[in-house]
Amino acid sequence: MKYQKAIISINTSKNRNFSFQIDYPSKWSVTEKQGEETLITFLSPPKNEDFSLRELLYVIIIKDLEPSPELLQSYSMRVLSNLKGEKSPTEVNIPLSNAILFDIPAREYCYEYNEENQELLTYNRWTIIDLTVIMLS
Repeated sequence: MKYQKAIISINTSKNRNFSFQIDYPSKWSVTEKQGEETLITFLSPPKNEDFSLRELLYVIIIKDLEPSPELLQSYSMRVLSNLKGEKSPTEVNIPLSNAILFDIPAREYCYEYNEENQELLTYNRWTIIDLTVIMLS
């Protein structure tokens, strides 16, 4: 049996303000909204007409946090509190734990929740650079 290699065209999204870039499949759409926070959304095309679930990546940038000791930990507790207020996780896959993002200490949290009778998996990883939160969700 022979296998063919899948050829995927890749684009790169660069954010010069925060000096990072993300490679993504060229068929995905990218939008960026600026406001109190910057939200960059990467969205896959639908798999087919009958299947509306799509892959999604958010990059969320929140500027000008108040400096405090243990800023990453205190911000992480606020994130967990907000998440639990919005959605009730049906299962926690990765409890709040240490991670690395852009070679910088970070935190991560992964959970499942039910929305419109579908179990959805959400993975969040965030770090703080110069009083600015960068979160991948």
